[in-house]
Amino acid sequence: MLFNHPTKSPQKLSIHPTNATATTSATGPQHETILCVYCSSDRRGRQLRCKLVSSEEFSDLLLFAKYAGAAYCAPNQKIGDPVFCKGEICPGRNATILATFAGRITDIQGFLAEDPENKILTVSIRGSHTIQNFITDIIFRAEAVDREFCAGCRVHAGFLYAYKEIVARLPPILFSYRHTSPELWLGSGPPNKNGYLPGDVLECLGSANVKCNAGRRKNAASCNNSWGTSVIAHLHYLVPISYCGSWKSMLDMSLQNGTDDLNSTDPELAERLDMFAKLDLEYAEALEEDGSVPEDDTMQVLQTKPVPTGTPEFEAKLAALLQQFADGVPQNLRLPEDVFTNPPPVDVTAIPASCGLLSATELEITEQHDATALADAIARRRYTAVEVATAFCKRAIIAHQLTACLAEWFMNDAVAQARRLDEHLERHGTTVGPLHGVPVSIKGHILMAGTFYHGGSLSSLQKSETDSQLVAILRGLGAVFFCKTAQPQTLMHLESDSARGRVLNPYNVHLSAGGSSGGEAALVAMKGSVLGVGTDIGGSVRGPAAFCGIYGFKATSYLLPMRGFTPSPFAAELNVLCSLGPMCRSLRDMDLFMRVVLATKPHLQDPNLVPIPWSALSQTTGSSSPSHPSDAPSSGRGGA
Repeated sequence: MLFNHPTKSPQKLSIHPTNATATTSATGPQHETILCVYCSSDRRGRQLRCKLVSSEEFSDLLLFAKYAGAAYCAPNQKIGDPVFCKGEICPGRNATILATFAGRITDIQGFLAEDPENKILTVSIRGSHTIQNFITDIIFRAEAVDREFCAGCRVHAGFLYAYKEIVARLPPILFSYRHTSPELWLGSGPPNKNGYLPGDVLECLGSANVKCNAGRRKNAASCNNSWGTSVIAHLHYLVPISYCGSWKSMLDMSLQNGTDDLNSTDPELAERLDMFAKLDLEYAEALEEDGSVPEDDTMQVLQTKPVPTGTPEFEAKLAALLQQFADGVPQNLRLPEDVFTNPPPVDVTAIPASCGLLSATELEITEQHDATALADAIARRRYTAVEVATAFCKRAIIAHQLTACLAEWFMNDAVAQARRLDEHLERHGTTVGPLHGVPVSIKGHILMAGTFYHGGSLSSLQKSETDSQLVAILRGLGAVFFCKTAQPQTLMHLESDSARGRVLNPYNVHLSAGGSSGGEAALVAMKGSVLGVGTDIGGSVRGPAAFCGIYGFKATSYLLPMRGFTPSPFAAELNVLCSLGPMCRSLRDMDLFMRVVLATKPHLQDPNLVPIPWSALSQTTGSSSPSHPSDAPSSGRGGA
């Protein structure tokens, strides 16, 4: 439901949720639009959720919504085709499809298109949460997209979020073979939740998708619930601006054909799940026999010993996680097949320079500078932050294929961060801080917004919504985050072995990189990172640093900020306390890290910290890296 209302001050607007009326005490006429969306709360009433938006924002809403429905109105479009909506190019002129995508054996389809007239990139996905996310969150924001073919383009933030979102699914959908009829949806819980009960499942007939996927959920408490939108709100909102047809006819069809199975007994629903799982397995076997199943596109990662396997359910989850990682790595950054088919050299540290995937400038950036030198080179504009981020992102993913050192890799986000820093330097003539443009890698369990927290196991995997205190500090100092590194299962090991594989020592892949910060150590040794952050109780920074020939030390406990390092508070510590520490290529980089972090006075945010002055490490003038593990000290003098 939409209201146009002249108002000058959004703060003076009063919305009455029961009857959707609006009053204002504004003194000046500035045209604003009040967007109201009905949401179901329970069987006794409804809630009204409203947001005041500008006319420009509302215009963007209509534009994005038209594009959003295009994949439903005209599926199976090809690269180079114009974007159609029911026979007409929609909504601008010369909108052209640049890329298409589809589920591996599902009917999920979509495309990326460029609208040069409106200067936007649009993503339209059929068979996803795209529209639902847009309605429930009422997101009015467009984000810049880094594409050479569309400089300055933007994409709607809600669609971008929905595209990246991992949707929790229950077997048989978990096997990624096909959609079932009825479809089975999980209505609550994070994407990595395990242990669903039959009563948690929302069961929908394929012909009743509008009824089910629009958000009817028993006892939905509020609009913030992921299934909180009502059918009426969905259809009123979506259909009139997507040109897919009459919303009333779709609603009538849904009500006639749909069935409400929310009251199914647990045994009945469990029996249906088993039946559809068997059907999906039979279907997958038939596809494999006739060659319809595409080849596995999982990126190869070197392992010198077999990785232990788990139950079929566990392996299915792991395979999905590894495939998600692989899907984000372009083919032009994957090592050639012969690296894995022929026995690799014991020492793989030279392969990044010889594999041909890095340019001469990228080799110079990653091999001839420590963090201190890089920060200076970027500030002097010898390199841009984008050049540096790109070089280290590429080298990091090469290092991962040889040592299994990464848990996550997000090159696009890193380049976007770096571009904003370049724009700041160009606009203001100054850096944002002493680490402006310096790539920093982070150990896997440290919370960073938009990435996964995990303790080395799949059961602990969960998406982080906020930065830990240290990550926030480093971000404010100008650091560019581009990856999170591997660690052992449950963390407390001087080894880095998990279900993803064992982190290999770059100087001898038949030996361990150490732990628990083994991923960081291997990555820095491979020159895939110039500065990393590890954690240490009984040697988890010092051990891997010694094993891999890099610099690293455990700082004095309660000196550096560790608030937000895990989703829940640390377990009780008795005699040996946890601390974090830098992992890098030079002694002066350890001093740089300690100096700039402590200069932000983290003790003012965390009263557990002791404000001990940093007295600096000795011999901090050199910038060269150790050439071999035996050349590198693994610890330095502490902070007191």
